[in-house]
Amino acid sequence: MLDIIERFEVHFRTVLAHEMSRANPLAYLDKQVINPKFEDRYAQWQQKLKEKINASRDDFVLWHKQENKPLPFWAVVETWDFGMLSKYFSMLKRRHQNEIAQRFNVDNTAVLINWLNEINIVRNQSAHHSRIWNRKGNPIKILDNVFFNQWNLSEESRKRLYPRMLVLWYLISQTSENYQWLDKVHNLIKEEFPMVPNAKLKSMGIIENLS
Repeated sequence: MLDIIERFEVHFRTVLAHEMSRANPLAYLDKQVINPKFEDRYAQWQQKLKEKINASRDDFVLWHKQENKPLPFWAVVETWDFGMLSKYFSMLKRRHQNEIAQRFNVDNTAVLINWLNEINIVRNQSAHHSRIWNRKGNPIKILDNVFFNQWNLSEESRKRLYPRMLVLWYLISQTSENYQWLDKVHNLIKEEFPMVPNAKLKSMGIIENLS
């Protein structure tokens, strides 16, 4: 899971920086791009950002400090973790969210916000080596399109890991053509999934006759 999440994180960071820098190279400091209802949350986010910048020892951060210049968006975004990325996106005005979501062929920003939150949860669980294959969470939102409709995901299955895998694959597949992650996961499930009584594919949200 970390393999595909890291790939998506890099891409999402790049798209976010590109689109917001076109609006303003210092957009992360500009309250005008933030939905007014998130003003308090944005202030808290800004405080966390200051702490990250102050703690950073990256050369590009130190150079801007020495030159007394603010970090441009495409630089400062390199100091953000996935949680900061997802929170910033969730606070943006709808116009900016739409511009970014379109790059991933997502026509519903509320769905993308939900995806980013759920991906961040799986990322943190994976980074701490937590068991995730049978973990149950909130139902992840799904787009009404050809890709997701073919899986016929139930409300119960959307609480599990497999739909989150499909979401990540959908996001990555919008830009990557030669990434073989899904094939590797398929082989892992079909050939190496443990044949023990308490380990069931349905605990991942997968139908038992996965082909």
